Amino acid sequence: MELLETLLDLEHRFWAAAGDTGHYEKHFAEDGMMAFHVGIMDKPTILEAIEGAEPWASASIDKPRLVHVNHDVAALVYTTAAVPSDGGPPY
Repeated sequence: MELLETLLDLEHRFWAAAGDTGHYEKHFAEDGMMAFHVGIMDKPTILEAIEGAEPWASASIDKPRLVHVNHDVAALVYTTAAVPSDGGPPY
């Protein structure tokens, strides 16, 4: 499996695991980062943010691309549209 496909698979699993801190604790890299419209989050911040979060009814990953930073680091960059399962406004 190519790196882009592998990272997309992992990312879909993270979106599906909203609220499941155990999944993020086990599978998210200790030095991993996520960039959102509210800023860049490290693992402890992500774990705090998702604790008790409702799962998404649906979430898409649109226009994915892989950005190679160096031989050990890559960034998966994409846009998303997500619909909360509690009927709240789309993200």
